[in-house]
Amino acid sequence: MSRDLIMWNPLTRFRKRSLNFENMLTHRFLYGFGYDTSTDDYLLIMIPFHWKTEIQVFSFKTNSRNRKMIKLNVPYQGIGSKFSIGSLLNETLHWLVFSKDKWVDVIIAFDLIKRSLSEIALFDHLTKKKYEMFSLRVIGGCLSVSCSDQDWAMTEIWIMKEYKVQSSWTKSFVIPTYGFSPICITKDGGILGSNMRERLEKHNDKGELLEHLACVAAAGEEYYCANQDQQSAMYRESQLFPNVSWETSEDHQQ
Repeated sequence: MSRDLIMWNPLTRFRKRSLNFENMLTHRFLYGFGYDTSTDDYLLIMIPFHWKTEIQVFSFKTNSRNRKMIKLNVPYQGIGSKFSIGSLLNETLHWLVFSKDKWVDVIIAFDLIKRSLSEIALFDHLTKKKYEMFSLRVIGGCLSVSCSDQDWAMTEIWIMKEYKVQSSWTKSFVIPTYGFSPICITKDGGILGSNMRERLEKHNDKGELLEHLACVAAAGEEYYCANQDQQSAMYRESQLFPNVSWETSEDHQQ
């Protein structure tokens, strides 16, 4: 089975393939993609969870084999799927993880320019006994987390109105379904996201369901994707053709 890494611009259809990720992709890990303005370089960050943790920084300007290793003690474990993508905000990648030292969920932030890792605290009353955390996203230019209470009857979406200010966490939406993960805030003040079965849903600011989208089987019945490793994300269209010197393999023409 191929474990190559492919960079793809869906607008221009530009793509580049990097080889020899076999060993890296066999572990549970965090990853993220971002731009370092100080070096004019696009970076891929990978943080595997195993006994010898190293933050791996892959430069798009140099061959991926010559990657930089940052050796740090990372006393965390991932939440949710095996592969967790980072949310980019303020030139920093963010992940929702469980702290094995503090025994609570926290946000870790990797600064792409300083190459440093830090923590961002969640709201004070959050405990593992009261809430289950399952999603971290950037919506409306702010960090947001989704969580469900012990009854699993609904999803609360909390937004950090002021970056890195713990007191600015605000409960902004209550969605009457378990496992709702936001994608973006709509122009009319509602919210678009997906549930645990990957069904797209649009809710208004009161949490009421307005629309939903699911696949339709031949018999006319809805079915859903149960693969929890699938993650959706927003992106901004760009004609940019980055200077990439990765070692590549042949791409099939469509």
